[in-house]
Amino acid sequence: LPICRTQAAAKPAASSATRQGGSPRLDASFIGQQASNVTCSYFAHGCNPPDMAVAASPRRVLQGVNTQWEVLDTSGNVQAGWPVSAQAFFGAASNTCDPGSGGQPFLSDPRALYDPSTGRFWAAMLQVEGAIGVATSCPVKTVYYIAVSQTRDPGGSWNVYEFDMSLRTTNVADFTQIGLDGNAVYFSANIFNEAGTAYEYAEIFEANKHQMEAGGTAFSADGFFNLQAHGPGGDFLADTVQPVLNL
Repeated sequence: LPICRTQAAAKPAASSATRQGGSPRLDASFIGQQASNVTCSYFAHGCNPPDMAVAASPRRVLQGVNTQWEVLDTSGNVQAGWPVSAQAFFGAASNTCDPGSGGQPFLSDPRALYDPSTGRFWAAMLQVEGAIGVATSCPVKTVYYIAVSQTRDPGGSWNVYEFDMSLRTTNVADFTQIGLDGNAVYFSANIFNEAGTAYEYAEIFEANKHQMEAGGTAFSADGFFNLQAHGPGGDFLADTVQPVLNL
């Protein structure tokens, strides 16, 4: 079952007016967060690539990098209370088993979506420890955090869920991918062995979108693993499965 938490963030200032009508055109260009030892504080000298995620509504922009999230208006103005660390955004517990991390959990591969059918923002990120050379003094942990804004304002409160991706193995998940339709949020992973030396399979799950938007917990995530296909060259394992964004 997912673990649900509600995280509150600072309330942003009022936004500027939204342009109406007309064909799509460039309204503004601005530089967002980049790889640095500030935005990616897990590593002493920052991280490359920053694994950037972005989602935009007519009023707000949500951007995530390793290991920080930020809310801006569509002119590029950072909103009050932002940026925040990925750890604070998802409410991830401090890491006490890896002294070299300074107490930070290893969070990576941010993803973001805006759902125009509901006006909600979605954000996702993985956490891994005790495997693939990360925080090797820790027990194996491989989870996805998936969060949905409680309103149309990504600078407000969020419902945050934690999903165990291990399927009761010591394998670990990599390369977060998410998608949406009218009923569910879908998330997939590339699964590697504990050492990170062998690709095992891809897995994909669905979770109840309406329950997550409401902050509910009366659901589980169902799905498939060991995805395979048959092609001209014979059978092969699928990987990097991108769920569709179906509006």
